[in-house]
Parts: sequence; structure tokens; C-alpha cells
Amino acid sequence: MWVAPELRRRGIGRLLVEQAVAWARDTGAGAVELWVTQGNDAAIAMYRSSGFTLKNEHQPLPSDPCRDEVRMVLEIPSSSAG
Repeated sequence: MWVAPELRRRGIGRLLVEQAVAWARDTGAGAVELWVTQGNDAAIAMYRSSGFTLKNEHQPLPSDPCRDEVRMVLEIPSSSAG
């Protein structure tokens, strides 16, 4: 996910995350997973405040293997009728 610099800090990223999570929930997904560039503290903070947790998994950033990205996961509780 990417938001143009001049449009950042307006809630657009959060809205995109909320919509992606809503779609995942509607399709019955059990979790939403993403990778974020290590050191992108603003993005990590936004994902954390949206309920994602950092996992202890790293991999090279595909576009720049000299940098790492970290895995984050948001568990989606199953909605059971009853």
C-alpha cells in the first residue's frame, strides 16, 4: 500500500486498511497479513493502532534486498452465530 506524500496524515492509509480488513472479514478470512519495510515507523505505528501485531519474521525487501521488511498480522475472530 502506498499513499502519495502530499496526502499522508489525512487518514487515507487507515481507511484503506479498514476496507481491506472488512473485505477479508466478509470473505471469511481468519487473518490479514502484510510486510512492511523495517524502519518505516509511521506505517508500523498505523498498522499497530489498527490491531496488527509484529511477528518475528524478516525478509529482504524485494525492490531493495539491502533492506528488510517485517511481517505483521491481524487475526480476525470468527463470527459464529449462536
